[in-house]
Amino acid sequence: MSPHADPRRRPRQPHPGSGPGSSTSHPPQASPGSPPRPGLPRSLARRLYRRRYRPAPRTSHDQNFKDLILDYPQAALAFFAAEEGITLYDETDITFTRQEPPRRRLRDRALILDTPMRVHWRNGEREDAIFLFEEESVTRHFNIARMNRYTATVIHTQKTCHVYPVGIFLRRGTIEERLIVEGRHRRYQDFTFLPCRLAEMQAADFANSPNIVARITSVCMARPADSPSRVRVYGQAVKGLLTLERNPDLRQKYLDFIETYLTLTAEEWRLYEQLYPTENRKMGAFTQRWLEQGRQEGIRQGVQQGILQGRESGLKEGREEGIQLGAEHTQRRVLTKLLVSRFGPLDTATERRLQQASLEQMDRWTDQALTAQRLDEVFRLQ
Repeated sequence: MSPHADPRRRPRQPHPGSGPGSSTSHPPQASPGSPPRPGLPRSLARRLYRRRYRPAPRTSHDQNFKDLILDYPQAALAFFAAEEGITLYDETDITFTRQEPPRRRLRDRALILDTPMRVHWRNGEREDAIFLFEEESVTRHFNIARMNRYTATVIHTQKTCHVYPVGIFLRRGTIEERLIVEGRHRRYQDFTFLPCRLAEMQAADFANSPNIVARITSVCMARPADSPSRVRVYGQAVKGLLTLERNPDLRQKYLDFIETYLTLTAEEWRLYEQLYPTENRKMGAFTQRWLEQGRQEGIRQGVQQGILQGRESGLKEGREEGIQLGAEHTQRRVLTKLLVSRFGPLDTATERRLQQASLEQMDRWTDQALTAQRLDEVFRLQ
């Protein structure tokens, strides 16, 4: 043993059959389902496999609902805090005491921040109030003590006791709705909040609601499992969105929301086209507009990338190649999204076909996808 070696550490023993002069060797075994990696230790191969094939990030339900509240504060109050008697038609001024801007698209990255909402009634009939919203997709993760602590913090920082916490629950489950702290002779605290249990509401009750938040979130509510019922819930949500919202960007944003929480199969989509032809036509129109915006955005990004490449290489081809790459990437992304929304998840052969397609081919397929009845019709030559 070396005089500098740590006496507490045991010397590493050679693996049986792997020492010098051994006639047999035992190469590391790949983890089940992973590609063989000759010469790599099993632990390192497993880490590399997980890093390469890790699942896509999960849907941020918390941020989706905070965006909904930021974009439609009055409607959110009237729906999520209905017990407080607030309506769509109250004359109020609403400000957020701490917030970040809402995202343009649901897929955009954003920090998860709370959205305390201060409400001022212009006619003075009620004192100013602050509403706190917490969304919980898994009921067992809800912690009433955490909500109590957060409420107390806002009461202290905002110097008001008119603070109303609201809990939004996506799934069924048991939640603790009351927190009582008491001794033998005195009760020290009795805390509760406004619960909004979306999964226990009936979507049919809000099918014709004038509240856009109720219409959009109806896809999160209880409904029969048969296809016609699913299509009707989806169709009424889209119809409400198109009727109550005129901004095309917000239409596209909350169409994404609806499709996130209620995705139709190919068969259900064909039924939707039959039952809601007007909404389907309107969706196609503003989807086409969104596709064109995506193309322009891709071209702008391509120009910037191409300019950088051109500076590095000193060649004009760098700029042109950047434009082409940017346009192809954007077109492939929007076409994939359109196909999935129309015909359901894509098989491996279709995904490979999109990866190998030219910009001209994808342009033609996009136009055909808006009217095709089946996936194979999208790729049919005309």
